[in-house]
Amino acid sequence: MMRNQSIYISDAAITTKWHKEATRQMRLLFLTRSLPFHHVGGMEAVAWDLARSLAERGHDVEILTTQTAALPERCKRDGVRIRTMDIRSGRYSAAYWRQTAHLFETEYRNSVDLVLSIGMGAYAIAFTRRHRDSPPVLMQSHGQAWGELISKLSVPSPVSWLKAPKNLLDLARDRALRHFDEIIAVGPAVEDVLRAPPTRWLLGDTPVTVVANGIDERRFTFDAAARTAVRTELDIDLNAPAVVSACRLHVQKGLAESLSGFARARQTRPNLVYIIAGAGPAEARLREHAAQLGIARAVHFVGPVDRQTLPRMLSAGDVFLFTSKRREGLALGPLEAAATGLPCILSRHLAIAELDTWLVDPDDANGVAQAILSSLPPFGTADRGSRLPFRYSLAHATTCYEDCFRRAIDVAGNWTSRKTRGV
Repeated sequence: MMRNQSIYISDAAITTKWHKEATRQMRLLFLTRSLPFHHVGGMEAVAWDLARSLAERGHDVEILTTQTAALPERCKRDGVRIRTMDIRSGRYSAAYWRQTAHLFETEYRNSVDLVLSIGMGAYAIAFTRRHRDSPPVLMQSHGQAWGELISKLSVPSPVSWLKAPKNLLDLARDRALRHFDEIIAVGPAVEDVLRAPPTRWLLGDTPVTVVANGIDERRFTFDAAARTAVRTELDIDLNAPAVVSACRLHVQKGLAESLSGFARARQTRPNLVYIIAGAGPAEARLREHAAQLGIARAVHFVGPVDRQTLPRMLSAGDVFLFTSKRREGLALGPLEAAATGLPCILSRHLAIAELDTWLVDPDDANGVAQAILSSLPPFGTADRGSRLPFRYSLAHATTCYEDCFRRAIDVAGNWTSRKTRGV
């Protein structure tokens, strides 16, 4: 176990000071298969928060995505225009590629300054565009096929192994990487995959910039009233020390290892409780594991929690625990927890630069227990401020994206004078 206080300097240096168009508003088109309106996920949350933040700064942002019952065909949310396509919800498909390419050529190519592909959302556009005067197409990369393959094979789960071959098929799609004008990696772990073989062979000379995921501290802040309310709802003593985890209940997320470490820590602190927010296929197995460890009454499975409710759950805890065995691009959970003032315990391979954390080996139950006991605040401490470094704030991330976008538009010489249709 060790403390992590290393520093990582982002490749996305802010250079707007030299930019002639630093205050010029942009017309931006995001393409993504899903948003938080489809389901809660890290990629969806990052894309939506960025879109909202850019719209707040006066940019004209439209998102093209798949259908969902939560959204009509055209609407506006938090200043962002959303257009849904009548195709399978939340999935890539042949229909998805055809429609995105068609709509881009017929409606958007001459009316937007830049296209941002969330993951492979704009794959068809990047791969098939033929006009030199097309707007630049950038990708926000949350992780590529090769990294996902390695992550699945590294977890002792036959189910994950059976799903791994799909990533080999996805690797063929990564040949489109060289057709993007720039790749924006959401963290250094994603950059490492992009710059290592075999992905770097597919990337070619496409530039890679690192812009770390940003958290909206206005939404993720400690709430003393919510702390009391959640603990009352769960019948947790207001003064009991509480560990909290928030993630999908999947074998890759290491929650079984978290439970084992928690059980060891509880031998020293008998009033310690554990709040687990999330849902997933491993829930029944995790409940059984808690019962076998004799801690079932101390563990509270609260089920799926949306991002509006998540800050309340984090406020109820005293330390955030995330012993994922998966290779995460840049996990949002620890950053959101830090914004609410929680100390974080993370798997060693998930170390986040500048974030003051305890790093552990997931399989070392004693090490996890010691980290829990060492990171708990003094008895009676409740009120707390943000621990989130500025480089992981949404404000900083938005400024970095603005800089990347304007630079790409300048290189392409594609500032459009057309007005984007309102909704």
